[in-house]
Amino acid sequence: MTHPNTYKHIALAALNQYAVMAPEIRFLGKSGNITFYVETQSSNFLLRIHQALPGLQDDIWQKPDVIESELKWLEALRHETNIIVQEPLQNIDGRLVTQVLGDDTQEIFNCSLLRWIDGSVSNEERTPQQAKNLGLLMAQLHRHSSQWNLPQNFVRPVFDENLFRAALGAFYPAVTMSLVSQEHYEMLTAATEKIVAMMKTWFLRM
Repeated sequence: MTHPNTYKHIALAALNQYAVMAPEIRFLGKSGNITFYVETQSSNFLLRIHQALPGLQDDIWQKPDVIESELKWLEALRHETNIIVQEPLQNIDGRLVTQVLGDDTQEIFNCSLLRWIDGSVSNEERTPQQAKNLGLLMAQLHRHSSQWNLPQNFVRPVFDENLFRAALGAFYPAVTMSLVSQEHYEMLTAATEKIVAMMKTWFLRM
C-alpha cells in the first residue's frame, strides 16, 4: 500500500512528462482513482493516478490498455458528437497513458491527464426535465458506441450481470470503512437487482 504522501510525488513526476508549465496541484480525493486538480497560468487539468481504494475495484480498471481505450472513446466523443466531455492530453511521447515508477515500492503507476471542465453539484431535488435530459444523453452515448468503429486493441470491461454483482460485492468494504452507510448500500443492492432483471428481459427480447 502506497503512503498517501507519495501520491503528490507521483503526480508531479507524471506532470513532468507533459507540456505543462509551472503547475500548482491540489489533492481532490481517492476512490476509483487518486485525483489532483492541476492549475497553470493558461489552463487547468485533472490528473488521475489509476489506483483504486483496496477492494473497491477489480484490477482490470488499472490496466494501461483499458485506460487508453477509455481515453480514445473520449477523444471520439469530442470530435464526433456535441457531448461535452473532458479532453485527454497526450504526453511528450505522444501517449495517452503515462507510467511512473514508485521510488519505494518500484510499483508502476498509470496516470492520465485531462482538461478540466468546471461544474457544480446540485443539492436540489431532481426534476422530470433533468431525468429526460439524462435519458437523451445516454441515448447519444449508446448511439455513438453502436456505430463507432473500434480502434485496434480496444479493451473495455463488459457490463453484464457478473460484473454488476462482483462490483457490488467489491464495494462492501466501503461500508465497513464507514465511507458508505448500510442504508445507501442496500439502496445500491436493490438498484443492482432491478438493473439485472431489466437486462435479462432485454436479452430475452433479442
